[in-house]
Amino acid sequence: MMAADTVLQQYFTELQSEVKAIAVNADLETAYTELEGAFTEQVSRLMSEMGLLAAEPELCPFQGTVNGAVARVSAYAVSDDLDRMDVFVTLYESSSEVFEVKADEAQRAASQCLLFLRACVDGTLTNEIPSGGRAAAFAALVESCWKGLDQIRIWIVTNGLVKNARYKPQEIAGKLVTLEVVDLLRLSRMALEGEKGDPINVDFSRECGEALPCVFYSDEKAPYDTALCLLPGEVLRSLYEKYDARLLEANVRSYLSIQSKVNKGMFTTLKEHPEDFLAFNNGIVIVAEQLQLSRTSIGTTGIKVLAGIKIVNGGQTSATLFFGKRRDRTLDLSHIRIPAKIIVLKPEIGDHADAFLTDIARFANTQNNVRASDLSSSSPFHLGLEHLARTTWCPDGEHQWFYERTTGSYRTMLAKERTPAERKHRKQLIPPSNRITKLDLAKIMNAWFGRPELVCLSPQKNYALFMKALDDQGGADQLKLTPGTWKDIVAVAVIFRECQKIAKKEFSGSSLVITAYTVAIASRRLAGKLRLRRLWEQQSLSPEFLAQLEAWAKEINATLRLSSLGKPISEWGRDPECWKFVQESIAPGYAPGIPELEEQRSAQTSEQSVSGPLAAETQTDVASSAAKGES
Repeated sequence: MMAADTVLQQYFTELQSEVKAIAVNADLETAYTELEGAFTEQVSRLMSEMGLLAAEPELCPFQGTVNGAVARVSAYAVSDDLDRMDVFVTLYESSSEVFEVKADEAQRAASQCLLFLRACVDGTLTNEIPSGGRAAAFAALVESCWKGLDQIRIWIVTNGLVKNARYKPQEIAGKLVTLEVVDLLRLSRMALEGEKGDPINVDFSRECGEALPCVFYSDEKAPYDTALCLLPGEVLRSLYEKYDARLLEANVRSYLSIQSKVNKGMFTTLKEHPEDFLAFNNGIVIVAEQLQLSRTSIGTTGIKVLAGIKIVNGGQTSATLFFGKRRDRTLDLSHIRIPAKIIVLKPEIGDHADAFLTDIARFANTQNNVRASDLSSSSPFHLGLEHLARTTWCPDGEHQWFYERTTGSYRTMLAKERTPAERKHRKQLIPPSNRITKLDLAKIMNAWFGRPELVCLSPQKNYALFMKALDDQGGADQLKLTPGTWKDIVAVAVIFRECQKIAKKEFSGSSLVITAYTVAIASRRLAGKLRLRRLWEQQSLSPEFLAQLEAWAKEINATLRLSSLGKPISEWGRDPECWKFVQESIAPGYAPGIPELEEQRSAQTSEQSVSGPLAAETQTDVASSAAKGES
């Protein structure tokens, strides 16, 4: 077996082990294949961390017959603005060896998912499936928000290998639906190397008929070369159509929708005054791995091939070209040109490439008032949490929790072990369930600080708002982080994840919303009484505490469904009014006999109270209000 095959088999074995662990820990219901659901959850979590998805995915397993044909879906994610939708269909096998998925099997799964969407849009599915279930709720959501969607993607995800699986976009009721495969090889690249897909390359001699005219500059002292050019609008539009979020992976923002003020202005210029677009547009910044120069037809310098490209500034321009053309097919982009600065990194930049890319993105976007928290993985705050996690041991002296400051660092840690036995041992000491990512931290703490409506937003938006709140209170990097800070964060994480288990088992279709609101209610109701340090010592919750959380979760679920007035729970949960309503509706107090509570607490011992992690340093409004407590 080749070395690459060995690495792939090792990743496959670890993946299968993690999937089984998720299925066992989550106690997944038997209405669908437990392992398939756990695999879908594992993959969607990774893709969400990589920024590939519109929002936090929800499991929604369905397979049934519609008009005599099989329709399938496994999960979905809809953006906060209801303008982007990701839909999953899963092909999973419980195998011990790497296997191949036949192309026709992947094609069949894609067709079944397309049929599901078509049946949702035309209303057929509502007559075919029982009301009240997760599939019915998703079908109603598709039907209600379809007209407003700008981007729909179907992901065929599998733990097998799929060869040559590329599908042309399909059209449903006037909307373009792109189809993309995430197989074992792509998963391993994402997990182990942080790669979201194959490199994006452009052959301008093919796209434009000849090399793209440019001004090229090289400085032997600089770690990069530079080219300036005017990029054809149609080329940029087609790149976004093919690669969408992957093209913008180094950009600090996701697409803000065509209705935002700036993007709406760009669309108006494209439609009414295309001759002015070049004058009005600030241009884009591209970082590339390689550049091949040649001569144009008139003998000037031109770019023949650009390889490994990422747009670090100009994501709104790129997406507006695509969505503008989708909205108005008469839009003519043939004469549109976009000013482009192309940074080609030299090989000698080595391990500093990521940091340099971050700096380019930050400084290229300063004219748009992007905060440093948007690109904060290398900030002292996150570095400090990472250090605390590595130097703080659990009470048993053997295990640790892991703070994943950068995507994939947990797997990188495991990969550094020399033998499979050493990796297995390391994984036992720091199990995957003990991993907390930056996105996890933001969800956990925003829920604890009484902002569950933010947790219900997309992971990236929730994270940005969490960092902004810290920044507004003096800056996350000014916090005095101690081992106690990390212990309290872990204690809250234990509560959050136990609530997740309850929600996924009982209310899978709206588990994130129920989790966020249950944690927020627990924070409010138990303020000043909950001993977080005791939770750290236990690394678990007592049966009495779990029973109280489950009771709150059920009460919150009933309250949300009654108050949503027909809205999807995931949408209603994002509304600040929802949190006000829940606080007023959930009965005060809690069941007696919860061991983690201390009824009489003095002011001197409040450091371990419900305000807990970060609250003492940030003094945020939500932390302060939580510390005051409720009767």
